[in-house]
Amino acid sequence: SFDLLEMYHKAMLQGKLNPYDFYLAIMHKSDNQGRSKQVYRYHKILCCMHQWRHLKAIKHGGGAHQAYPLSATTPGSFAIECSACLHPGRNLPDDWDSVRGAKEWIYTQFIAVDSNFKLKSKNHQIKDLELGSGWSYFVENAAYTRHVTSCGTKFHAVNQANSRGGGKDYTATIVVKAVCAPHCFVLPNAVGDLQRGERY
Repeated sequence: SFDLLEMYHKAMLQGKLNPYDFYLAIMHKSDNQGRSKQVYRYHKILCCMHQWRHLKAIKHGGGAHQAYPLSATTPGSFAIECSACLHPGRNLPDDWDSVRGAKEWIYTQFIAVDSNFKLKSKNHQIKDLELGSGWSYFVENAAYTRHVTSCGTKFHAVNQANSRGGGKDYTATIVVKAVCAPHCFVLPNAVGDLQRGERY
């Protein structure tokens, strides 16, 4: 039911509860002694939770009020933008791009790039359906993969595809993100993963 999914969503966000422990808690609440035969529906609940989080993200991003269908959603449109940063047409004067000299720095956006070089995401060969790829903070996976493979052999992930930490054992070993430096808001489509040896 929606109440069950809402309760899991709150428990996951507040208490970092994983789906398996939540499922076991529901099973024990139904039959704590295990006398009756339980139907194992863990994988079905995972699919429901996956779709529920996707629908909640669309709702919070204002997707229900769009004049176009969801399939035409532009990349990064569901990301929460920093309201204090520079946005032409919203909080900048009309002649901001013509300012030169000592006051030019006022209209400069400062972006900081941070990364985690110790991440290890193992490749479990799971065919996971991606919903809303590229709609918020992470880059669109298919286009990003095409870009990486089209860059020739300068990327070490292509050269070391069969080495440990390359493309065989791990799907990613580095995550890079770009944020607005003054307020630490993650920029739309500014998070991507890298393989071992790649640089940004």
